[in-house]
This record gives sequence, structure tokens and C-alpha cells, in this order.
Amino acid sequence: MKKNLFLILILSGVVCFLGCAKKDEDPASSKANENILGPPNVDKTPFTCAISGSPFILSPSAKIDWLDSETWIKVTFNTRMNTTASESGIKLIKVDGHSEVPITCEWSTGVNTDLIVKPQTDLDNNRWYIFKVVASDVEDVAGNMMDNDNDGIQGEDPDDNVWDRFLTVRADGNPGTDFFCEDDIKPQITRGLYFVQADTEVVQNWMDVDITVNFAVDIKDWAYDDSGYVVLKSANSAGDINTNTVVLKKRDSGVKVQGGVSYESDTDTSTFGRTVFDPDSPLEEGVWYKFEIYGDIADVAGNKLDPTNIVTYTTNFFTHIEKTLPAVDTLQSHADHFTLVFNKLMNESTITGATVKLTSGGNQEPGIFSFGKIIGPDGLQTTVSFYPVDPSITSGDVWVSRTVKDTEGFMMMYDYYDTW
Repeated sequence: MKKNLFLILILSGVVCFLGCAKKDEDPASSKANENILGPPNVDKTPFTCAISGSPFILSPSAKIDWLDSETWIKVTFNTRMNTTASESGIKLIKVDGHSEVPITCEWSTGVNTDLIVKPQTDLDNNRWYIFKVVASDVEDVAGNMMDNDNDGIQGEDPDDNVWDRFLTVRADGNPGTDFFCEDDIKPQITRGLYFVQADTEVVQNWMDVDITVNFAVDIKDWAYDDSGYVVLKSANSAGDINTNTVVLKKRDSGVKVQGGVSYESDTDTSTFGRTVFDPDSPLEEGVWYKFEIYGDIADVAGNKLDPTNIVTYTTNFFTHIEKTLPAVDTLQSHADHFTLVFNKLMNESTITGATVKLTSGGNQEPGIFSFGKIIGPDGLQTTVSFYPVDPSITSGDVWVSRTVKDTEGFMMMYDYYDTW
């Protein structure tokens, strides 16, 4: 006979009594119950149930340490139940993997209905399990369901469910020590960079971004709730979403943009997870920027976005300008040289052998630059002629770095490639 120990628990407004039962007894069976089934249940009052079992009670606030497959779980409903319809609502679940444990249900109906639940196999040692009565799947003979939150609506899942979790003993028979639900789920970036103004999303061309927008990504976390299921959580629990982990910088110089970082941690809002970088001042026109998220972001359990703490997410964008950016309009081929025609007047000091190259046979060819000006449809334009030092070179691949600048200080948007 297992020890008879009792603990009063309050589960969803239901008083649950913890005790034990011998395997060869049916604690719900008696002549009295068999003889007082009474007339069909026509009461429309929601019913309740009480759960009992065979625990080791460690302290009044301790969870239950259940035994092996001979441990019965007894459920007493305070009404006559529709046992056939209700059996699908009785669940025994292993928290690891949320796998359902096969059970045998033995019903005994009198004025009340008693249910003995028996695991069909021994439970694993030192593991958490959940026993659950699903309110939406159990009903009495009159079709009533439980209303454990007393809101007048029966069978709400999960509000009206009755459940408890329990930890099995270790293999040596001592109380289990396993964590109930160890949070090992790392935060995640669920949406890449997008743009907001006054908390409203705005459509932007990635190569033409407004200099006054804020920059956002969505970062979310997950953890286990008390019933062992995965639920949304704030990814900012450890306060790691800040200007050290959410960074905006100029792509070419690496200079960080000063600003503030905010995070929406309320899981009930439509903007949950939104991480916003708000620059202190408008960005510069016609500049490449880089937005970075670092892996140091960690949830309250210490799970990091990226355990290696490197840049986990990065993207580049180009800010909008009112003026025309410099670009190469055409490459004109000649017998002993080629000429690049730019669309604007260029800063000639930025055009050198390091920014304009001719490659022939895999080798960079030295040459002499000659500058000129022509009148184009929108004003003066710069021409750059390149004469190879070796007169035998009459063809090759031409590359112009986007870092060349016009007289206003703007750079080209892209590198330029062509063939002479």
C-alpha cells in the first residue's frame, strides 16, 4: 500500500485532493453508488472535478513527485458524466517533446463519476509530465461542460481546463531534480529591415531611402509556459536590445550614426517585437548606410541571438538625394585610347590609377589621363581619356570605382564596368 498523503491544491478554481489508491481497489465503486444513479441529469449547471494521486509531498508549495505506471490518477466529477464522449478530453503529456502518454481510463458512474487513469507504460525517471482535463472535450449526460473561471462560458480552452504538472522520481527513488521547462529557445529576427515614420510603416526603395525615416526589424523570443507549451516572450528581457547591439553606420567609413533604440515588448500588440533605430538627426543625402544587429542580444534565460556574438543580420541602403548622382554615361573607343563621358562635372583629383583601371590579359595597365569638358543636355560634363603607356595595348576591361566624386562631393551609386 502506498503512503496516503494529502495536499489541497487550487486548480483553476477547483479544489483538488491528492491521495493514493491501491491497484487492486476501485475507489469509486460501491453498492451505494450503483444503486443511486437516479434520473437522467437535466441540470444545466457547469460541473467540477477533483484530481488525486500518489505523491511524495516535499513541502506545502512543492510540486508532486509521482511514481511509476502503478500510480493511478483519480478524477472525481461532481455529476454523472457522458463517459464515451469525455474520454478524448483526458490527457497525460510528457513535457519533453509534448508527446502524449498512452493511458487506460476506467469510469465508474454514480451520483458522481469517478475516473481512474492508468499510464500504460512506466513513466520516465526525473521528467516532467502534465495531466490535463480538457474542458471543451468532457461533458456530463446533459451536455454541460466545466466553467472553472466562472465567466458564464462553458468549455473554454484553456480557461476552463483542469491540469497539474508533476515530476517523476529519479532512478534511485529520490525526488526528481529536472528543470520543469528549461528555456533553451534563442531569440530570432522574424522580419528584416523596414522603415517607419511616426510609428507607421512606409514604403521605401532600398536605393532611395528617405533621410528622415526610422529603421526597424522585428526580434522575438519564445519560452515555455507553466503547461509546457511554447509561447511568445519579449526578446528584450535581459535589456540587450540597445545601441550596442542595434547599430546604424556609414557603410564606407564605418562611422556609427548616433541615435536611440526602442523595443516593443508587449506580445498583445500588433507591433510586438519591433526594434526601432531613431537617428538623432536626418541622415546625409546620397550615402550608403549599413544596418546591423549583433548576436549579443539575449533573453532572460541567457539564450543569445547568435552564440558567437558576431553580426547576425546586416543590410545596406542608399539615401535619397534631390540632385543627380555622378555616373558614366558612355565609354567611347578609339584606336589608341578610350574616353569616359561622365554625366556631370567631376572632381578630377578623385580620378586616378586607383579609381579608374584598365586590365588586359589579367594585368593592370598603367596609363595617362587627359581631362576635358563637353556641354551636355543638363550642363557641363567631364570627359576622361585614358592612354595606355604601352602602345600595343588596344583593348581590355575598364573599371571605374564608385568612390569617384563630382564637384559637389557626391559619389556614384555603383562601380562601373565596361570593355574597351
